[in-house]
Amino acid sequence: MERILTAHSGSDNTVDNSPEFVEMILQSGVDAFEMDCQISDQGELYLAHDSLQDSSKSLLLRDVFEVMLASNNHKIKINIDCKDEKCAKLALKMADNYSLLDRTLLSGSINLEDIAQKDREKIFYNLPETFPLNQTSIDLANLTYNGIKVVQLYYGVVTQEVLETIKAAGLELSVWTVNDIQKIDQMFAMGCMNVTTRSALAYLGNL
Repeated sequence: MERILTAHSGSDNTVDNSPEFVEMILQSGVDAFEMDCQISDQGELYLAHDSLQDSSKSLLLRDVFEVMLASNNHKIKINIDCKDEKCAKLALKMADNYSLLDRTLLSGSINLEDIAQKDREKIFYNLPETFPLNQTSIDLANLTYNGIKVVQLYYGVVTQEVLETIKAAGLELSVWTVNDIQKIDQMFAMGCMNVTTRSALAYLGNL
């Protein structure tokens, strides 16, 4: 599986979930960018880390898709970090409508039953930070059986043993949020498939 560098929302001192962040990242050499997704009472997908009573001033997911389509960057992927389980299914449907399904990834709060088997390979499935201490309650093989190809962990709990356990189940590992440039290299060197960072452009400038 390809190695991915993902710019976390607000990377390189931009405002989280902002048009400025999206515009900057589309002009970069980053492989993917992550946005926090919420759903309004009216069913509109908007971008914010926390749920807002008034989301009228928030950037909408469909706005980001439109900017992606208008951009000359035809390779960058978007990782939609679902803050509500209701977001994932709607986000995939919207991505399909914009012909961006092949460039859409999902993470965060996701109910697997809402996602068709064929689309589950798009999910970066969050593991608890206590893994592998409670690995007896985490059936990695069952995740593989259910179509998951990538699991996700906070980088601070990742060891070579953890990574080998995950790979032994036929899974790849995505880690978040690695802001130290040297540690990004360390995570890739260990065998992580994706590294999410708030220092994406700074990292690329040091390659």
